[in-house]
Amino acid sequence: MKKLKTVAIISTLFLLIAFIMLGYFQSWSNSTQVSIINKNGGFMDISLLNKQMFSAMIFYLSTTFTLLVLGIAGSVLSIAKWLNIPESEEVKMDTGEQHD
Repeated sequence: MKKLKTVAIISTLFLLIAFIMLGYFQSWSNSTQVSIINKNGGFMDISLLNKQMFSAMIFYLSTTFTLLVLGIAGSVLSIAKWLNIPESEEVKMDTGEQHD
């Protein structure tokens, strides 16, 4: 039961961190949209954006996605254990055959 509590706490922390990271990314993308509008009112070419910023954005989003997946998986696992749902190898299939 102690292991279950630890998994639930860690997965909740992962989800919390992932949602905070998504919120920061949303505010960051809103602020950069303003800066890529040039003085004439048109948009600058996307290729003028810094390649380092683009790779940092990809790394940030992949880290966020990984934390989100780990958090959801841990939450599902802890809820399944809490509700005493058996794991897949413990489930016995009923083939419908009758045995005498």
